[in-house]
Amino acid sequence: MSSVGSDVQVEFLNLLVTQLQNQDPLEPVKQEQFISQLTEISTLEAVESMNVNFEELLKVQELNQVAGLAGKEVRFLNDGQVQSGEITEISLLGGERTANINGLSIPVDNILSILG
Repeated sequence: MSSVGSDVQVEFLNLLVTQLQNQDPLEPVKQEQFISQLTEISTLEAVESMNVNFEELLKVQELNQVAGLAGKEVRFLNDGQVQSGEITEISLLGGERTANINGLSIPVDNILSILG
């Protein structure tokens, strides 16, 4: 389980204990309300887990989208100048897709055209 899910569980349990400590003894919280709250927390954890998995899938998909550029001769923008060179490596650094061209790490968004 992710630390986000654990944090949510701890927060939920703290709220639950506080709610129980402060409830009106003449009108206690009904069992249905507890079940509803537990269902909501389980749903939230499932959605958070799906989000983490989806983010990982997007990273892989982004890398796959540009993987076909490896070995291609391209024209790219570097420090305001148009240059050309062969892409020797594609990587995902800090969430940014980069291409190694002429020994330089160039953001994929700076590639202007594919020459061959």
